[in-house]
Formats: sequence, structure tokens, C-alpha cells
Amino acid sequence: MGSLVHIEASRQGLTKELHQLDNMRIRLLNSNDGGVTIQYTTESSLVAEVKARQYEDPTSVRLREVIQQRKVIAFETVGDGALRYQGRLCVANVAGLREKIMIEIQQS
Repeated sequence: MGSLVHIEASRQGLTKELHQLDNMRIRLLNSNDGGVTIQYTTESSLVAEVKARQYEDPTSVRLREVIQQRKVIAFETVGDGALRYQGRLCVANVAGLREKIMIEIQQS
């Protein structure tokens, strides 16, 4: 489980750099000796494709607009910016993407 840290307004440059690290999928973890461990996480190409193709689906695009207006709670776009429903990645209804996922599941 992670922890929350408040960063003062005078340190906003640090906040921007932390967001950039997050977008590059780099995590900073506390180590037992008081230092910081750097962890690089990867994601499958299929997950990356699902995230990218969310912008092609009109329903997903509309949901993003509603989220920005704070009219819906169950959907969110935090961290990596991907559209999620109750924390789960939303798969856009675009040509062949859902079928591709089903094939991937059957092969694993």
C-alpha cells in the first residue's frame, strides 16, 4: 500500500517531475534504509492498445467529457489517463479490439 505526501506549492516543479516519472511507469518506493528504490513497470502491448484506442470510441470520448464535468463517479481517468470503471480498464467498442482480447485470453 502506498502513502500520501503533501507537496508545498513552492515545490510544484517537483510535482511535475513526479508526474512525468509516473507517466513513464517509473515508481519510487521507500527502502528500509531510508532511501528510495526506483521500480520500472511494464505493460503488455495489448493493454497499451486498449488505452490508445479509447480515443476512437465515441462513447469513451463522451464519458471523458462527463468525468471532467464531475457528473459521474464510477468512471475515472487518473494516473495514466486511461478511462476506468471502478478501477478497471475500459475496453472501447472499436473494430476487432474485444475479439483480439478474447483470442489473447484463449491462447494464454
